[in-house]
Amino acid sequence: MRWCAVAVLLRVAGCILAALPFDNAPSKPLVRCWSPSYPEKVLCSWTLERDTHLPTEVTATYSLGFKGKVQQCVRDPLDDSLCVIEEPELYSSLPYYINVSASNTAGQASTLLPFIVENIVKPDPPVNVMATPTPGRSRQLSLQWAPPPSWPLPQLFPLKYLVQYSWGQAKHSRTVGPYEETHCTLKGLRPRSSYTVRISALDFIDNGEASEWSEPASTNTT
Repeated sequence: MRWCAVAVLLRVAGCILAALPFDNAPSKPLVRCWSPSYPEKVLCSWTLERDTHLPTEVTATYSLGFKGKVQQCVRDPLDDSLCVIEEPELYSSLPYYINVSASNTAGQASTLLPFIVENIVKPDPPVNVMATPTPGRSRQLSLQWAPPPSWPLPQLFPLKYLVQYSWGQAKHSRTVGPYEETHCTLKGLRPRSSYTVRISALDFIDNGEASEWSEPASTNTT
């Protein structure tokens, strides 16, 4: 009976081990950094390509220059895979380096990502987009919108905007701009037609890249 019990236990343990992945060590984190609130902060996020099935700890540190002082990247309280670098140095000749390391009892893997703050500027999309027919103008639409709330100093670090409008059940679209104001008029449109409008924001002096497109606003020409 004793040998039968041992055999059963060994068989169960073998099944459990077979069910676990062969490599439980973490993969290198996939890291990206961007600045939606330039010049006040940089955000960095990461993902792990696979589940290790083991408790895995992730740490994130950064330095200005490869040999600069190493500091903790402050975790976002609502997202444990996101951290914040406050008040980064602007127009630095040295890049920042963020080091994201994942470790568990089976091993450790790290990703070291360099970046220049101005190269990773990416505003959030504009908000409160509105499109209305222009009174007395059958082929015009009046548009207005607001800067993204996360952009802290639009007077000192202004944005400019691209406008994308589509018609014909979104089969046709056109992008115009950039516009320096938060309003514009689209002219030469089709009368009595439905149009959908989206707005994208980008840094005034073309640092980084444009935002994603805003939520759409739709209306009809008269």
